[in-house]
Amino acid sequence: MKSSNEKVLLLPQCETKEALDSIEEIVQIEGIDGIFIGPFDLSICMGIPGRFDAPEFREAVDRILRACKYAGKLCMTFTTTPAEARTYIGKGFDAVANSIDTITIGQAYKAMVDEIRG
Repeated sequence: MKSSNEKVLLLPQCETKEALDSIEEIVQIEGIDGIFIGPFDLSICMGIPGRFDAPEFREAVDRILRACKYAGKLCMTFTTTPAEARTYIGKGFDAVANSIDTITIGQAYKAMVDEIRG
């Protein structure tokens, strides 16, 4: 049990307005290692679906990052492009999950077909 607890992270996801509104308290909970931001769900709950460039979304992300850093916790998120991943890492995020397998595989096959077609 001790070994497992040392190797496993507990990362609640911040995907709702309610979680955002309580983020400073959530990150203080003992045993939580950090927060994983679910950008699609969070933006939907904020009423701005997929608008990651909206000022209120950027402010929310910055608030979550600040809360995590203040509490000495990890802050992670999901991104869809390498450029977006670099931006978040540059802001101080500890890690990003970039893309998903179905998107990556689809892009690889499209690039291959485009190359074959010339």
